[in-house]
This record gives sequence, structure tokens and C-alpha cells, in this order.
Amino acid sequence: MNVYGDPMRLWARLLRRVVRTESGCWQFTGSVNSSGYSSVGAGKRSRTILGHQLAVIVRDGGIPDGLTVDHSCHDAQTCGGGRDCQHRRCVNPAHLVVMTGGDNSARRWESGLCAQGHPLAWRKRGDGKARYCPECTSAKHRTNSGRTSSDYWRALRESKTTDAA
Repeated sequence: MNVYGDPMRLWARLLRRVVRTESGCWQFTGSVNSSGYSSVGAGKRSRTILGHQLAVIVRDGGIPDGLTVDHSCHDAQTCGGGRDCQHRRCVNPAHLVVMTGGDNSARRWESGLCAQGHPLAWRKRGDGKARYCPECTSAKHRTNSGRTSSDYWRALRESKTTDAA
């Protein structure tokens, strides 16, 4: 027995809220989670399953351990990504690929955008370069301390200047 109940019953419920687009995507019009992925209630205790994962479970019989599902229909040239990415709502089994998390991340980084759809930048790290998202990094610093790290250093410099005077 699947922890989410009968996948075919859930799939039938999900398909009642699907609109097929010109691009071939099957756009889910129901609930989405905080990351913008389609989400279907799967029984008691508020369990939910992501629509694209359910599509692969119905198509393949399950998702092998250690693998994840990626939307092959996502095109960074036409979509900025992030929570508002319409491809995250696509449940067309033909548009879904099972791959490792590393391959999924590499595909996203090759697009030049972070998971939230912000442009990536390069910075020196150790003996080489690394890609990072300046916007997410700043947001993380603001979340952790209420201000960015540059705000912290600026305030520290200003306090030393006023202390010296």
C-alpha cells in the first residue's frame, strides 16, 4: 500500500484541475505549495503529494530512491523560474524526467538562474570561481540578522568613526 493511498484515484482527482496549453504542458489549476509546485491532498492527516511526482508514480510505478523529478519543459529563456514559474505546475508525464538531484541542480545552474529565478554571478572562492545568487545571498543575510552583511560592516565602520571623534 502506498503511503499516499491509491495513485490512480489521486491522478483522476488531479486531472480534473488540468488545462492543456499550446506548449503541451498540462497546467494544474488547483493548489500549489509555497514553492509554486502543484499539490494534491492525499487523504487523512493533511498529507499532500506534488503533482509532478504523482505523474511519474502513475507513469513509472514509483520514483527510485535517491532520484528526483525535473520538468524538461522548463526553458530559462522564456521563464524566470521561482515560485511563479508556470512549468512547476506542469503535470504532463511526457515533460517529466527522473534524474539525480545533482543533475537537476547542474541543469538549473547551466541556465544562469538560481532556483528562485534570479540571475547568477561569479565570485572568487579559494583557488577558483563559484557561481552564486547575489539576491538570495543578501536575502539570507537579512533573514539571519535583520540586515545584510554589508549593512553590518558599514555600521561597524561608522561606529568606529564616531568613537574616534
